[in-house]
Amino acid sequence: MKFFKFILLSILFLFFSCATSNNASKSNINFENVNFSENLYYLESQIKYPAISSSKYRILNERVQNFIDGDYKIFKIAAKDNFDGENKFGYLSSSTISSKGDIVTIKTKIVSSTGKSEPNVITQTFSFDPKTQKLIEE
Repeated sequence: MKFFKFILLSILFLFFSCATSNNASKSNINFENVNFSENLYYLESQIKYPAISSSKYRILNERVQNFIDGDYKIFKIAAKDNFDGENKFGYLSSSTISSKGDIVTIKTKIVSSTGKSEPNVITQTFSFDPKTQKLIEE
């Protein structure tokens, strides 16, 4: 069972490890990838998302970071409370970034696994207009 879980997490990691796309570079949007990982006795995590360098995208950067941080903190507590001593939990996040004119969109995907069942997938899209300094509601 541990081997199966290791294989599943490895496949998910490979699938999402190169998911931060550079479509925005064509529009001169400079960004850096934020990377964070943990390997705890009850949880293995790999978090990756873009942070746009320009200060005019501060609100977008904060929104994406707060979304991922908040979700991860909740999942981490639940993983520790529900760890059965055998099946390690898994948490992976990745994002794509794209732009159309000045509007920038970051699409974040989070895959979490309890080690016992199929993984859960959450997708959240953030679109931002730097002229109005507002997120665009969909």
